[in-house]
Amino acid sequence: MNASLAAKAFLPDAASIKKQLLLMDLGIKFQIMLFELSSSIFWVSFIEMTFFFTTFVLFLTAPKMMPTIWLHVMHIPRAVIGGVLVWRMPNTHDMLAESPIPQNEKIPLEEITKYAVLGV
Repeated sequence: MNASLAAKAFLPDAASIKKQLLLMDLGIKFQIMLFELSSSIFWVSFIEMTFFFTTFVLFLTAPKMMPTIWLHVMHIPRAVIGGVLVWRMPNTHDMLAESPIPQNEKIPLEEITKYAVLGV
Protein backbone atom coordinates (compact mmCIF):
# COMPACT_ATOMS: atom_id res chain seq x y z
CA MET A 1 0.00 0.00 0.00
CA ASN A 2 2.81 2.41 0.83
CA ALA A 3 4.52 1.90 -2.54
CA SER A 4 1.41 2.87 -4.49
CA LEU A 5 0.95 6.00 -2.38
CA ALA A 6 4.59 6.94 -2.94
CA ALA A 7 4.18 6.37 -6.67
CA LYS A 8 1.14 8.62 -6.77
CA ALA A 9 2.98 11.30 -4.85
CA PHE A 10 6.18 11.35 -6.90
CA LEU A 11 5.23 10.23 -10.39
CA PRO A 12 3.44 12.51 -12.87
CA ASP A 13 -0.09 11.71 -13.90
CA ALA A 14 -1.00 9.96 -17.16
CA ALA A 15 -2.15 13.12 -18.97
CA SER A 16 1.15 14.85 -18.22
CA ILE A 17 3.16 11.88 -19.47
CA LYS A 18 1.07 11.71 -22.66
CA LYS A 19 1.59 15.43 -23.31
CA GLN A 20 5.35 15.13 -22.80
CA LEU A 21 5.56 12.09 -25.08
CA LEU A 22 3.72 14.00 -27.80
CA LEU A 23 6.13 16.91 -27.39
CA MET A 24 9.11 14.55 -27.48
CA ASP A 25 7.74 13.04 -30.69
CA LEU A 26 7.38 16.52 -32.14
CA GLY A 27 10.95 17.36 -31.12
CA ILE A 28 12.34 14.24 -32.76
CA LYS A 29 10.42 14.98 -35.95
CA PHE A 30 11.75 18.55 -35.88
CA GLN A 31 15.30 17.25 -35.52
CA ILE A 32 14.81 14.86 -38.44
CA MET A 33 13.39 17.70 -40.54
CA LEU A 34 16.35 19.97 -39.77
CA PHE A 35 18.81 17.20 -40.61
CA GLU A 36 17.07 16.42 -43.91
CA LEU A 37 16.99 20.11 -44.81
CA SER A 38 20.69 20.65 -44.15
CA SER A 39 21.58 17.38 -45.86
CA SER A 40 19.63 18.21 -49.00
CA ILE A 41 21.07 21.74 -49.19
CA PHE A 42 24.60 20.32 -48.78
CA TRP A 43 24.22 17.69 -51.48
CA VAL A 44 22.51 20.01 -53.95
CA SER A 45 25.32 22.55 -53.46
CA PHE A 46 27.93 19.82 -53.91
CA ILE A 47 26.25 18.55 -57.08
CA GLU A 48 25.97 22.07 -58.54
CA MET A 49 29.64 22.76 -57.91
CA THR A 50 30.68 19.38 -59.31
CA PHE A 51 28.42 19.83 -62.34
CA PHE A 52 29.89 23.19 -63.23
CA PHE A 53 33.53 22.21 -62.77
CA THR A 54 33.08 18.97 -64.72
CA THR A 55 31.52 20.81 -67.64
CA PHE A 56 34.20 23.50 -67.33
CA VAL A 57 36.89 20.84 -67.79
CA LEU A 58 34.99 19.65 -70.87
CA PHE A 59 34.88 23.26 -72.06
CA LEU A 60 38.65 23.49 -71.75
CA THR A 61 39.07 20.42 -73.96
CA ALA A 62 36.76 21.68 -76.73
CA PRO A 63 35.81 25.35 -76.24
CA LYS A 64 34.17 25.76 -79.66
CA MET A 65 31.69 22.97 -78.95
CA MET A 66 30.61 24.20 -75.50
CA PRO A 67 30.07 27.97 -75.52
CA THR A 68 26.83 27.60 -73.53
CA ILE A 69 28.69 26.63 -70.36
CA TRP A 70 28.65 30.29 -69.40
CA LEU A 71 24.87 30.08 -69.07
CA HIS A 72 25.50 27.80 -66.06
CA VAL A 73 27.94 30.10 -64.27
CA MET A 74 25.26 30.98 -61.68
CA HIS A 75 25.63 27.48 -60.22
CA ILE A 76 28.82 28.59 -58.48
CA PRO A 77 27.28 31.36 -56.33
CA ARG A 78 24.25 29.17 -55.63
CA ALA A 79 26.54 26.39 -54.40
CA VAL A 80 28.54 28.82 -52.26
CA ILE A 81 25.37 30.29 -50.73
CA GLY A 82 24.10 26.76 -50.02
CA GLY A 83 27.40 25.87 -48.34
CA VAL A 84 27.26 28.99 -46.17
CA LEU A 85 23.67 28.19 -45.21
CA VAL A 86 24.58 24.66 -44.17
CA TRP A 87 27.62 25.87 -42.24
CA ARG A 88 25.62 28.51 -40.33
CA MET A 89 22.41 26.52 -39.80
CA PRO A 90 21.95 25.78 -36.10
CA ASN A 91 21.88 22.19 -34.95
CA THR A 92 19.37 20.96 -32.43
CA HIS A 93 22.04 20.41 -29.80
CA ASP A 94 23.13 24.05 -30.26
CA MET A 95 19.56 25.20 -29.68
CA LEU A 96 19.26 23.05 -26.57
CA ALA A 97 22.58 24.35 -25.26
CA GLU A 98 21.12 27.86 -25.45
CA SER A 99 18.03 26.94 -23.44
CA PRO A 100 17.94 28.43 -19.94
CA ILE A 101 17.52 25.11 -18.10
CA PRO A 102 19.00 25.33 -14.59
CA GLN A 103 21.73 22.74 -14.15
CA ASN A 104 21.25 21.58 -10.56
CA GLU A 105 17.53 22.07 -10.02
CA LYS A 106 14.78 19.49 -10.25
CA ILE A 107 12.34 20.63 -12.89
CA PRO A 108 8.82 19.20 -12.98
CA LEU A 109 7.94 17.39 -16.18
CA GLU A 110 5.25 19.94 -16.98
CA GLU A 111 7.75 22.83 -17.08
CA ILE A 112 10.24 21.29 -19.53
CA THR A 113 8.14 22.64 -22.42
CA LYS A 114 8.55 26.20 -21.19
CA TYR A 115 12.35 25.90 -21.10
CA ALA A 116 12.50 24.24 -24.51
CA VAL A 117 10.42 26.99 -26.13
CA LEU A 118 12.59 29.68 -24.52
CA GLY A 119 15.71 27.96 -25.85
CA VAL A 120 14.49 27.81 -29.42
